[in-house]
Amino acid sequence: MFDTIWVNTKRLPLSSEEQKALSKQSFQTKSLEKLLLYYRITDEGDLEYLDKLADWEDKEAQPKKSGKWVKIQDIHGYITFYTSLDKEWFEFVAKFTDGKVVDSFRNTNKKYQGNRSALN
Repeated sequence: MFDTIWVNTKRLPLSSEEQKALSKQSFQTKSLEKLLLYYRITDEGDLEYLDKLADWEDKEAQPKKSGKWVKIQDIHGYITFYTSLDKEWFEFVAKFTDGKVVDSFRNTNKKYQGNRSALN
């Protein structure tokens, strides 16, 4: 199983065309709980989860705020997330230190594992 995560594509190393094409796209991740939960990386670089199941406006948009987004404190390590669009694979890694994204980059087939003790 996997979780769903939303990221502002302006935070990612993409061309402006790719940013626009992926702007409504959600990503999958197996770096978190793998329980079909909803997460997002805010524009401020925080990781948050939705504390209730979301109602969907449409398949590719962010869910309505039917629950409360809760900030995950003190997360450290790497979260890998990915999607495909028009047969092109997009995979990224966000590095968290002291609860904030400090770097994000495109993954080149390397596995990243980190201390996610704040999630356990």
